[in-house]
Amino acid sequence: MDCKVCHKSGNLKKCSGCSSVAYCSRDCQKADWKTHKTLCQSQASSSYATGTSRTPTRPVFYNNIPIKHPSCTAGAPTANMVVLGVIGDPRSPTAELFRLFLRIPKSDLQILDPHHSTAPPPVRQQLLQSYLSAVPRSLMEKARPCCGCGNQTTEIRHYSMYIKENVNVAPGHDGQKMMTGLWNVGVPACGNQSCLKLGYDLAVSAKQTDPIGHELWDCYDEGCQIYYTTIADEEERRTSGRV
Repeated sequence: MDCKVCHKSGNLKKCSGCSSVAYCSRDCQKADWKTHKTLCQSQASSSYATGTSRTPTRPVFYNNIPIKHPSCTAGAPTANMVVLGVIGDPRSPTAELFRLFLRIPKSDLQILDPHHSTAPPPVRQQLLQSYLSAVPRSLMEKARPCCGCGNQTTEIRHYSMYIKENVNVAPGHDGQKMMTGLWNVGVPACGNQSCLKLGYDLAVSAKQTDPIGHELWDCYDEGCQIYYTTIADEEERRTSGRV
């Protein structure tokens, strides 16, 4: 397979939306988006699809067109964010990753920012939890082994973290923009108190635990690249900042 634009070979990355074409650089991917978007969206569309992250350890459930959150109202300014995370015991290779683009009321951003918001932490946390409605119920409500006792349960212990839009200064990222996001770790834990405590501890520590911590970061990083190289310009033209 060669780069669809310049026809170079070697060190290519497939389109994460459809995997049917590949590019040698972000510039080539962005240059081809006007032509490729119809094919890409017809294959992946706004429905959920399954692919793999650049760290191909487990499947990733994703979408390519932002889902409108129910709290959006006609005519009100909106903003896009990425909702991503893992559902399942983070110690297990069967835990599942998800990455979804979500359109929310722009006013939510001020409430979420802990440095500028007057809203108490419980209000911000409740708002973050409401964004999980974008995650397919089939993923959220699946019975899984409890992280502590191993019994099957549909109860999930969630830990969510807000990430403000920023610029990645890590070496090799060339100032890549990073989206506003919600990181969520959902660990299956039955009603037993010791299991609940273990579930919370695992959820809190997952971001710093390899390999799942690395996969979560990789999933976020890849999602931001996809958004700013293939989706953002089209979204801004289509919505003009409104629903």
